[in-house]
Amino acid sequence: MDVRLLLAALLVFVVGCTPGEPKVETARPIDDRMAAAEDLPPVAAARPEKSDPAAAALVNAVLMAHTKSQPSLVEKFRKVHVKRKGDWRLPDGGKSDATMEIYIGGENYRTTYALAANGNVPQTFAVTGKEGWRFQPQVSGTKIPLDSAALEQVLPEIYGDRMTVLFPLASEKLVAAVAKDGKAGGGETILRVWVGDEPPMLVHIDPTTNRVARLSYEMRENGQPVRRTLTIQDSVVVAGVLVPSRIDYGVGPVALTSWTKIEYEVPAVFEPSIFEKP
Repeated sequence: MDVRLLLAALLVFVVGCTPGEPKVETARPIDDRMAAAEDLPPVAAARPEKSDPAAAALVNAVLMAHTKSQPSLVEKFRKVHVKRKGDWRLPDGGKSDATMEIYIGGENYRTTYALAANGNVPQTFAVTGKEGWRFQPQVSGTKIPLDSAALEQVLPEIYGDRMTVLFPLASEKLVAAVAKDGKAGGGETILRVWVGDEPPMLVHIDPTTNRVARLSYEMRENGQPVRRTLTIQDSVVVAGVLVPSRIDYGVGPVALTSWTKIEYEVPAVFEPSIFEKP
């Protein structure tokens, strides 16, 4: 698997595991309330100087809904270890078992991805700030720096993974605007959010429960923006926070990956050097 395939396939956000048995909460499938693609607002937009009051209230409502009114709990997920299992759609239409292991340490991120169809050979990449590297043992015995183009391609995926565990919504750098009012127009309520200098992301919210239903963002392919979608199908309570227990990952109109089992370690136990070594 070359780096382009690795970066295209990698993602996010699948049952939370902390000491004791996690509490599973099955969410209603969201496919029946997904807006048609032409009805969705664009991802890109001018960034406002600050959140408008309605958007700020929605962000707070989402945090309250996912934490049973204890939004500070999401801070635990700034350091988290996530293991995902599921299947990945192959170019010939078949499927392959897939695994993904993610370490998040604030702004640092590392993931190792493997496909059974590729002999389960691990593919790893990591990003610390604006620098990154990849490691493909079948290609090279040393880590290879990611150039600026590769970083630009993969960073939105990393932002998406972080958003699945909600802590970016509590960031002081967050700016939000209402992109679609679901209560007034039916369907999902959609927030457009920016965290610092990160590109915008759409957070799709169930207006009945105030839970996150989907995340969507854009990556560039052949010079054109292509929408990525993380659809949250089921959720589980981990360390007091409702996080995804099943995620479907789509590229444009195509469902590429279904992560059907996710495990969370919170608080995660790992050394900071994990983001620097293969």
